[in-house]
Order: sequence, then C-alpha cells, then structure tokens
Amino acid sequence: MLEVVEALDARALMRWAHACVAGLEARREEINVLNVFPIADSDTGTNLHFTMRAAYEKAYADCVPLDGMSTHEVAVVLARGAVAGARGNSGVILSQVLRGVADAALDGSIDGRVLRNALTGALALVGQSMSNVVEGTVVTVLRGAATAARDAAEDDLASVARAAVSGAVEALDRTPSQLSVLGQAGVVDAGGVGLLIILDALVEVVTGEPTRRPRFTARAMARTGSEDPSAALSVGSAPTALGGMMLAEPSGNGHRAGSTIPSGDGSASALAGHGAECVHSTEHVHEYATGDVEYEIMYLLRGCDDAAAAVLREELSDLGDSVIVVGDGSGAFTVHVHSTDPGAAVEAGIAAGVPYDIRITAFGADQQGFTPSTAPRVREILAIVNGDAGAELFRSEGASVLACGYECTPQELLDAVLATTADEVFVLPNGFIRPEELVAVSTQARQLGHPAVLLPTASLVQGLAALAVHDPHRAASDDSYAMAAAAAATRWGSVRRAHEKALSLAGACEPGDYLGLVGHEVLVIKDGFLPATLHIVDLMLGAGGELLTILRGAAQTNDTFAEQLEDHINKNHPGVDLMIYESGQDEDILQIGVE
Repeated sequence: MLEVVEALDARALMRWAHACVAGLEARREEINVLNVFPIADSDTGTNLHFTMRAAYEKAYADCVPLDGMSTHEVAVVLARGAVAGARGNSGVILSQVLRGVADAALDGSIDGRVLRNALTGALALVGQSMSNVVEGTVVTVLRGAATAARDAAEDDLASVARAAVSGAVEALDRTPSQLSVLGQAGVVDAGGVGLLIILDALVEVVTGEPTRRPRFTARAMARTGSEDPSAALSVGSAPTALGGMMLAEPSGNGHRAGSTIPSGDGSASALAGHGAECVHSTEHVHEYATGDVEYEIMYLLRGCDDAAAAVLREELSDLGDSVIVVGDGSGAFTVHVHSTDPGAAVEAGIAAGVPYDIRITAFGADQQGFTPSTAPRVREILAIVNGDAGAELFRSEGASVLACGYECTPQELLDAVLATTADEVFVLPNGFIRPEELVAVSTQARQLGHPAVLLPTASLVQGLAALAVHDPHRAASDDSYAMAAAAAATRWGSVRRAHEKALSLAGACEPGDYLGLVGHEVLVIKDGFLPATLHIVDLMLGAGGELLTILRGAAQTNDTFAEQLEDHINKNHPGVDLMIYESGQDEDILQIGVE
C-alpha cells in the first residue's frame, strides 16, 4: 500500500495525471460501448483518453524534472494541455475539471479544502461554457461529486476525495432515469463513467488503496426484458488496481515506459464475457432534429476574450447543439459544436478571434437511413481577379469572381470557398495568392467540408484559357484535367514599369524602364512601352503559337496601341490570331498569353 498523501504537491499531481491516463486507457473500450449521447459514435472513451494523455504529455514536456515547480504551475500546464488537446464533448468538459484544479491551487498544494473548491469551480466553468446543460450527462455526475465533496463530514483530502467518488457514483446511477436515450439503451452516461475513473484514480493516489469497481456494461434488454434503468450496472469484472505507480516518460502509443500500472482488459470481448449483452441504441440524439447530414466541429481559438467567447457561444447555439466554448485561463479557447453547417460554425469563430487546428467530423454517413444523394452535382468556377473589366470578362464566361487587390489573402479565398453553395468548386488563383497559402486554404476548406479543386493558373490569361475549355457536363476529374492542361499550354508574360533599380536576366534596370517578362523572369528592358511590348511578343511567339491574347491593364492608355500591335503581328507573325481585352488590373500594363 502506498503512503497516505495529506496534500498533492507537484509530484503527486503528476502521479494522479498519470493514473488518469492509465485508467482511461484500460477502460477506454468499456466507455466507448456505453456512448449513445449526444452521438452514438462509440468514441467517448477514446476522446477522454486522448484529452488526458495530451494534458499529461504537455505537463511532462514542460515541467519534468519537477524541481522547483509548484503544484499550481503543474496544474496550469495540465489544464492548458487538456484544453488544446480536447476531443469531443467529454474531453472538453474534462479540460475544465483540470482548469478547476489549477484555479483552486493558487496558494500551494491541494488539500481537502482546495479539492472542494476545485470541483465547485470546475462545475461553474462547465456551466458557463455550455449553451444548454442536459441532465443525465457527465455534468450531472460532476455536480454530484462537487456537492458530496462540499458536504463531506471531514476536511482531510482523503475524506473529501472519497466523498466526491460516492457522490459521483450516486449521480451516475441516476443518469438512465434522467436521460431517456440512456434508459432505452440500458446504459449509464459514458462521460460520467470516465469522470468516475478519474476520481477513483485520485482516491488511490491519495490513500494508496486500489480501486475495486465492477465494469459498466449495457443492460441485456432482449434477454431480461427489464425496464429498470439501474440494471445498466453489470457486476463481475476484475477490479482495476493502480498501486505501485511510478512517474514515467510518455511513449508514443499512450503507455508510460517504466510504469507498473496493470493495464487491465478493457476490450469489447472482455465486456461480453460478463454475461451481459452489450446493446446500445444507434439513435442520433440532439436537442433539435433535422434530416441533414451533421458534423462535429472543433477548433482552437486565439485572440479571443471571455466576452467574445460568450457571444460566440450564443451564435453557435443558433447553428447547432452540444455547444461548448472553454478557455484555459490564458486566452486560448477550445470550441465544440454539432451542426449541419460547419462553414458557418467556423466563420462565427473568425468573428471572435483566430481559429486554428480545425477538425470536422461528419456523422451523417453513419446514421441509419442516410443515403447518398443522386441529384446532379453543381460545379462552380471561382476566379480571383484584379480589375473591374477583368471581373466582368470572367463573369461573362460563366465564372464567379473574387475581386481582390494586388494580392488575395488566404482568409478572403477561404471565405469565398465557404460561401459557395455548389457541390464542386474549381478555383482559378490567377497568380493573386502565393502557392503555400493556396495549399493552406485548400487543406482548411477540405477540413471544413468544402473541398475545392485548385487549378494551376498563374495569370489571368491562363485563367481565361482554362475557363474556355470548361464543360460543366463532364465528370469533375475530366473537366479539371482539361482546364489544367489548357492553362499549362498557355505561355504567359507581361509588360510592367520598373519601380526601382534591379538586376535581372536582361541586365540592370532603372526606375521608369519598361520591362517585358515571360512568367516571372525579366527578359526585356526598354525605355519605351511599345518597343518593350513588341520585343517580348516576338520572344514569346518565337517558340510558336496560334493565338495571342492581350489583357490591357489600367495603366495602358495608348489609343493607337491596338492598331500598332496588329500591324506588327500581321507583318512578322502571319497566321497568328490577336485578341485584345480590357482587364483593368493594377500591376501589369499588359498581360500576354500565347496558345
């Protein structure tokens, strides 16, 4: 038996965190089987284990060795790690339990009084973070633990911890009668079981006494016909003991190297061996009902304060349910919501701060009655364009337009993609966003359930070439290939004015010089616009071509330019067709395309 701990110092707190990880890992599948609310997706045990492991690994990385570390400092790091690594409803709530511990441990180690305050504070944090508290869930179990700890007859840590466990057990036993879906499935709340395992681990670290508790399984409804929700508790499994624990370095698979904690058998087959049929409902339970495919949306948020978080919570409540917005006390927040509109859920976060680490999970395909749509898919071409005339040119060819300045920001493009209502979105970047930012937008859009096909158009003329071969009746893969091939087959160049001294492949240029570029390379330097234009056109047509496309920018005001260029082409490049359009772009005097 371990020595009784009067108060948790930094090392004892880390032992508790370690024991929580081990306990949740050992009984992960047991908890998963019980998971029917709010989504019957059998992942509550996995989410709790993932969240607690993230907290422990963050504390191990930042705090070990623990020399000089206070209990409060370690608790704060555990809370931050849990908030950043939270998964699912249950994981987010667990993060607030750890934050409650951190907030209560300001003055030193964790004794009975501090534990009371920690559980009470955690309950308040969870209540503030949720748009709607549903009874019969882990919140109910947390309230039972906090109330019992507050009313404990003795003030020592062991007595308060034991009282908290007793209160949690009593509250957990009542959950099937409080939430109908639990009673129908014959289970207690899965998240509540996870919280009980965490409190059991605390009692064992404090008292040194191994926890002996039967496993929770689904009631064998078909065999017994029992309507008593309390029948959800099935006795007969071996107890889980956490004695002999030692602080260990995290390993990659979630086990702790050097730990003498027995893992136990938490597999589904072990549960079935206790004579209870593990039956649970597959009903998708929500506070509102729709026929649409729904998503779990989670993301981290920075640059947000408590007031903005409260506004975000209200906005998300209008978009879905299971809304939780929690902070780690240092300005970082985790956001969780179930909704049919993941794009709007993330956009709400953008208004409150800066979302990152966005995770979208679709529930619909796993729900009963879900069938893929057989309606024709709608495809939209989204072109990034600079210049009013250019925007009208792309619109006239059937594209939607994102008007931008010299450079489009990633957020502008992401917002435009999310705003589309088409089933398929093809993006023509046209050189107005950097490639690395384009990839980031693509990744984020895909995570948000709005995947977009990014076509390799580095200029407006390449974008027009791709748009010219677009066929909405083709399969998306065939259409995107044809458009990409047309863009790649279009050599492009430009004529610009030099703004400063520079050295190029064509030599040194001075401010005011006219530059002829092929792609991004300067190949012509002239002191006049027309000589520079004719020279770069000759270079580009020297490699062959049948069509020369010119887009006139805002700075091109030469009234006789078109006639002069047409005459030059007729004399020097017979057989080449010339097309000239107004575009109004700011940077290039001309854009040139050769096909």
